[in-house]
Amino acid sequence: MSATADIIVQQRENALLVPERAIEHDSEGNPMVWVEINGQMEERPVVTGISDGLQTEILGGLDEGEIVVVEKRAKPEPTGMGCALAE
Repeated sequence: MSATADIIVQQRENALLVPERAIEHDSEGNPMVWVEINGQMEERPVVTGISDGLQTEILGGLDEGEIVVVEKRAKPEPTGMGCALAE
């Protein structure tokens, strides 16, 4: 007989979360995301918190309601083309 259990080691209420796959790192290794603003893509440095491997908490650099790029289909273009967005 076997069993599977999830052990919660950290939990935070009212956290701002983004999909883990949306987080990239700049040339210096700092976390960042791509944000869509008025049809343009903008690189945005962020401060990350806890993560469950699927969702990561954002502590700074991003506001609730901003549109974050979660998948780029091509190199980011100034027109905002070649990406999938999540709000």
